[in-house]
Amino acid sequence: MPRGQKSKQRARGRRRQAQHGSQSLQDVRATEIQEEESPSCSSPASGNADPSSSAAGPPQKGPRPKSTLPVDVAASARAPGKGTKSRGKSKVTPVQDPIFSNFAREELVMKKTGEVLRYILHRYKLNKPIRKRDMLKIVRRMFQELFPEVFHLACEHLHLLYGLELKEDNPGSDHYGLVSVIDLPNSENPGSGFPKNGILPCILGIVSLNKYSCPEEKIWRLLNSIGFFEEVEHFIFGDVRKLITQDLVQEKYVEYRQVPGSDPPRYEFLWGPRAYSEINLVKLQQFVTKHLSILKSDSESQS
Repeated sequence: MPRGQKSKQRARGRRRQAQHGSQSLQDVRATEIQEEESPSCSSPASGNADPSSSAAGPPQKGPRPKSTLPVDVAASARAPGKGTKSRGKSKVTPVQDPIFSNFAREELVMKKTGEVLRYILHRYKLNKPIRKRDMLKIVRRMFQELFPEVFHLACEHLHLLYGLELKEDNPGSDHYGLVSVIDLPNSENPGSGFPKNGILPCILGIVSLNKYSCPEEKIWRLLNSIGFFEEVEHFIFGDVRKLITQDLVQEKYVEYRQVPGSDPPRYEFLWGPRAYSEINLVKLQQFVTKHLSILKSDSESQS
């Protein structure tokens, strides 16, 4: 193209830029930069993919899944203490934030309850003190107002699932100990096989609700409803089927026998001689009363 025509085009371009202002200059420059950078950002396999997405990895299909927690809560959980200085007179915790939904709160409570429960059982297995300050650290400072609820749920799970009760060593003490809810002998000695025997209150409780002879299928419905499965190895109890049909039978806490005259053969559980001689019947009745809604629903279903 002749040099004179190029000069005229430049002059027209300057007049247009003056009319549209500085924003147009930025838009034009951004377009030029995008056009200049697009060959180096894209690859032959990406086609018409967005250059910004190709730099971070392969393009994603569909919208990204939303986090359970709000963005600001998730960010603060990843980097506590950074950028969290309050500029006002009061500081709103993540749990108090209006956008913190009930579902997110409930899920957080259950997650922290599980972590506290694992801590308690782990410290017990190591025969080390269970400390309140450690449990507070698990819940974390930004969620401290949830601790009473988390602690209560952890104690409820210990009571029902493991036959254990968490008690302070001394009133107002930071240290806790675990005791059997039905006063099993040597319950304070982790080397005694406890808390594997902690499953006994559930087993003996439902057997007593079935006139002291409970069909095996009812036992499994109860155990399944509280998270113990025949096919799944439990991190405390191990092989649950072996525990209740062999180990507890050998220890004479339960009897496991074929139902007389059943064809095809069916099996049932009864109390063993050690259950009659060693179990605190009053405390077992308290356990049954406390968890009656769970034990009775499984006892009466499909009877």
